Amino acid sequence: LDFDDVVAPEEEEKEPPRGKKKTKKRRKPVTEANKHQFCVLKVRWVLTGCRVESLTALRRGFENALNELSPEASPLLKLFSSTDWRVILCSDDDDLTPDDVLACLAFARFQRTSVVPGAMKKAIAAFSTDSLRRFLVFATGSPSLPQDRRDFTIQVRALPGPTDALPVSHTCFFHLDVPDYPDEATFLRKFTFALFECNSFSIL
Repeated sequence: LDFDDVVAPEEEEKEPPRGKKKTKKRRKPVTEANKHQFCVLKVRWVLTGCRVESLTALRRGFENALNELSPEASPLLKLFSSTDWRVILCSDDDDLTPDDVLACLAFARFQRTSVVPGAMKKAIAAFSTDSLRRFLVFATGSPSLPQDRRDFTIQVRALPGPTDALPVSHTCFFHLDVPDYPDEATFLRKFTFALFECNSFSIL
């Protein structure tokens, strides 16, 4: 393996500045020290890098279709985030309730005196359907719960370390790491900021 497997051809063969000779690019092998960087680039390449041309054409066609349907609304739709589009297009359970989501939560590593489990349950119980879907996108990558939930669990784990950090999601594993905040107000502020201000999938 080497980094040629995860770099787009146009990045490999950039033209040198005028007056300078083009040097032959040395292959960069994968080592113990750079394997994490390789994995990140490999995921990015498989998901989007190798399909940039097709995805760009798809986006252009979608935007043109929207513009033909409503020239006034089309520019506003560009303000939607990827989370907004997933909530709009990928939600298939119109009757999602807080109880449905709460039934899928499992808490781990929290002290008995921790306020986080109770505060999270209280917050989710008060969520609107839109907020519930945002929570699911943040924690699982999907705005909907699976039809068969018998073996489906969103594990909320205490995150050791400083309590000024934001919650961290691992959508591939349905894990949510949350610092053991000292009080409910701090938890609610950090939790809602993570859900509504941070982009899921910008974190791998």
